[in-house]
Formats: sequence, structure tokens, C-alpha cells
Amino acid sequence: MMADMGIAEFLAARWDEREAAAKATGDDKARTWSAESDIHPDAWRVIDGHGEVVVYDEGAPTEAEAAHIALNDPAAVLADIDAKRKILAEHARAPWFTEDTLARWRTGGHVPEERIAAAGASASCARCHKVIPDAAVDEDQCADFDYPCPTVRLLAAPFASHPEYQEAWKP
Repeated sequence: MMADMGIAEFLAARWDEREAAAKATGDDKARTWSAESDIHPDAWRVIDGHGEVVVYDEGAPTEAEAAHIALNDPAAVLADIDAKRKILAEHARAPWFTEDTLARWRTGGHVPEERIAAAGASASCARCHKVIPDAAVDEDQCADFDYPCPTVRLLAAPFASHPEYQEAWKP
């Protein structure tokens, strides 16, 4: 387990695992699956784009299971991962305050250095909140925009049972 893994790194690792598994299924045509029943109405199987059987009909899956498997084929998994990576990129970790603002506070002398250091180390979501160009250090004002934002926390929620998931990320 990576001790200091942040939520973005955690998500990237989980998506990398899923992406590798989906790509290992074959070429683009082999990654598109469908459910069919051509032998018996209760005997379903899942086939890939080449017509090869991916999941056999020997006692399982049911029609609902075959449809679910086909709807979550490798092509759909790859598209889902791509979309989630783009969402995460939009909700990237960003500094709360610009370097110019922190420098003005240092030269102005009216903000204690420990508060400046804390402000410089804190982060917000680049999408949910724009960098504060010139504001007083007010933790209450900033709390709703801390990183990770609710969107990033929700992206991690499906992995809550993973051993590296952190309770602090819970939505």
C-alpha cells in the first residue's frame, strides 16, 4: 500500500488496472460484446465482435446477466475510463492562492507567516473554485472548495472497498 497516495493517484491506479484488463481482451472488434440466444430461449451467451463466444451458455448466464455483461464490454469500460479521466483533469488540485498574493501578504506584514504557509500548502478544486486572486486567509470561506471536491470524491466512491481507499475521501 502506498502510504501517501492522493486521491488522484489512487483513481489513476484503479483506472489503469481496468484499462489494462479491457485492452487485454483483444482488438477493437473483440472488445465490443453482445448477448444472444440462438439455441434456446433460456440459454444465453455473450459474443464479441468477431462472433467468438466470450461467456458460454452452459447453465448461465441468464438473459439479464448476459445483457449486463454485454453492456459492460471492454469497449464500454474504456470509454467510461476515458470520460472519468477527463472529469478528474477538470477537477484537478489547484493552489488556493496565487504566488503573487502570498508574496504581498509576506511583504505587507499583516498576515502571520504560519497562516501564509498554511494557505500556500492548501489546495482547492480547479473546476469548483477558481484561485483566489486577493483575499484574506479565511478557512471558513475556503472549506467548501477544499480538494478533493465532491465530484472527485464521487469518482472514488465505487472503490470504497479497496484496501488503499481512504475514509477521508468518502463523499
